[in-house]
Amino acid sequence: MFYLEDFKQQISAATSGTQRKLTHLEFQDRLSALRKSKPGAQLTGHNEPAPSTVQRFLSMWDNDAVDYVPLRECVKVEECQAKIKESKNFGLKVGANGQVQVVENEHRQKTALVDDMELMEAMNRRAAAGQIACVMLFDTGIFLRDLYLKFLRKKPYEGFRQVTVEQLERADR
Repeated sequence: MFYLEDFKQQISAATSGTQRKLTHLEFQDRLSALRKSKPGAQLTGHNEPAPSTVQRFLSMWDNDAVDYVPLRECVKVEECQAKIKESKNFGLKVGANGQVQVVENEHRQKTALVDDMELMEAMNRRAAAGQIACVMLFDTGIFLRDLYLKFLRKKPYEGFRQVTVEQLERADR
């Protein structure tokens, strides 16, 4: 029999924002499986998504809610590692029981989107992160990437200007 207390616990668990962390080994396994299934995608270097990007997609799966992941937050692994080496951002948090805990401050890293190559790499990282978190098919992300790049490279009509990366970013939202 389903009780009101059970329902309240399910609601509080869904809205609490708790998310499981993808272990490094699980992340690497999923990434290598994606690399094997899409050998031409070259998901290394600038196209390899950072674990923080995958976690954003994984939280959608865990919380059963769709969220927008901006292209500027689809950072490279190198950017993520450099930021971790650069500074550890810690703070203090007082728990419900009155105990003080040391927690890592959440901040979202951003990547630069200056030209069409950086836009393409960010969209590759977003497509790979979505596939790794089992939220979006890689091919769907690549379809969107190709569509955006087509408009970015298209010759403008007479009297109009060229489409910019900033315009595509706003359209992506």
